[in-house]
Amino acid sequence: HIETKVKAALNIAQQYLIEGAVKPFVIFYPTDNDQDIAVKLRDNVKHLGGELVAVDRLQTALSYLLGEQYDGDLANRFEPFKGLESFNFEDRFRFFGRDNALKKLISEYESSEGLLVVTGISGAGKSSIVKAGLLPHIQDNTLANVKFNYKIISLKQQSLEELLLSLVKFLLPEKKEEETLNQLVLNIIQDFEQGCIQLTQRISTQNENRTVLFLDQYENIFNLSGIPQTHITAFGMLLDKLAKSIPSLSIIITIRSEYLHLLGAVGKDSHVSQQLSPDEWHEIVLKQAIIFGLSYEDNLVNTIVTDASR
Repeated sequence: HIETKVKAALNIAQQYLIEGAVKPFVIFYPTDNDQDIAVKLRDNVKHLGGELVAVDRLQTALSYLLGEQYDGDLANRFEPFKGLESFNFEDRFRFFGRDNALKKLISEYESSEGLLVVTGISGAGKSSIVKAGLLPHIQDNTLANVKFNYKIISLKQQSLEELLLSLVKFLLPEKKEEETLNQLVLNIIQDFEQGCIQLTQRISTQNENRTVLFLDQYENIFNLSGIPQTHITAFGMLLDKLAKSIPSLSIIITIRSEYLHLLGAVGKDSHVSQQLSPDEWHEIVLKQAIIFGLSYEDNLVNTIVTDASR
């Protein structure tokens, strides 16, 4: 019904038109409806001096109207609350309430020699604390003259070959020969020991770049069809061996607790608890709003925190 709504807005605008106004009126509509407004209707708006502007968010409309006077979300990149989505690297500035858990994770990361295995139940915040907490910490503590590189791979429907190829391409960015990389992946799958030796030899241990590989939702590897358990076990051993063999490389995985026994005895475990104290809840609810210029009615934060804690 987008055309009906535009026509209704046009009728209202006509009643209040001010002759000579530079921008008599603006009609905002959802970007998804961009192809649903006929040319004739667009011409009618233009004839009256108005504008049709497609937007994705209210903040975009406010920024368009107010220009430099708009003091809200200028980049139009972020929503005030993440909901059930995990926090990403760029969300570090609004990642609150996990200070104690993050300190524990950083300590365990710094004491790990190989693969860091971050465990916890579903929804505990494993992905968020790595992406918005640990990775920014590693970047902040990387020397100014050292380049920081990271790659996040979410294990969804990839095959083992695709996972290995993504890993090899990331670790060997200067190697452009696709056939060579594919052959290296096949060598690793066919002979773990020799394939691992070939890969580590190709990666310069003199590389001073700080490199982090993060494999998220690692439990999905056990649900991929057609992959023998021996190959899955070998892949975990490969990750652990790579992290131990290459000083500039850190490898981190997140895995749900109930799958940990399938991983085998590799890496250092770090458990993320789903429990939050009332103070941590309070910080999450309050500070995420404040950073976007939002405020709460009196006692509303305490009400939300009490309900969430229960």
